[in-house]
Amino acid sequence: MSKHAVLSFSDALRREMHKWGVKVSTIEPSFYKTPMVSQDMILQALEKEWALTSESVKQVYGQQYFEGMKNKGEEIIVSAGENIDEVIDKMIDAIRSKVPNITYTSVPGCRLQILFTLAQYVPTQWLDQMFYSREKKLPKPSQLNA
Repeated sequence: MSKHAVLSFSDALRREMHKWGVKVSTIEPSFYKTPMVSQDMILQALEKEWALTSESVKQVYGQQYFEGMKNKGEEIIVSAGENIDEVIDKMIDAIRSKVPNITYTSVPGCRLQILFTLAQYVPTQWLDQMFYSREKKLPKPSQLNA
C-alpha cells in the first residue's frame, strides 16, 4: 500500500508542478539484494513474528504453513537482483534527461522485465487469475486444508 501511496502522491505532484515547468518522475525498483534485505534478516524476522503470534492464530495457520512461507521467502530472496547500480542508472537517466519519463522501472532479469511490462497492459481480471493460479502452489493455512 505504501508504494501505491507514493506513486499516487508523485502523480498528483507531477500534475501540480507542471504549470511551473517542474518535472516529477518516479523510480520504481523491484526487489534487489541490499543489507536491509538479506536472507538471514528476513528469516530472523519471520521467526520472531511467528514466536510472537498467539497460539490460536498459530493453530489456524499451522506449522506447515509457516515452514512453507519461510521456504517461499528464501526463493524470493534468491531471485532478487544483485546489481543495485541498475536503479542508480535509472536515477541518473531521469536527472540528465531534458524530457524525463514519468516512470522509470528497474527490474532485474529479462524474464521479470517482460512480466512487469506486460502487467501494465493486461486487464486486472487476468492478473488476478495469474496470481490465483500461482497461489495454488503456496502452502495453505491448516484450517483451509481441513
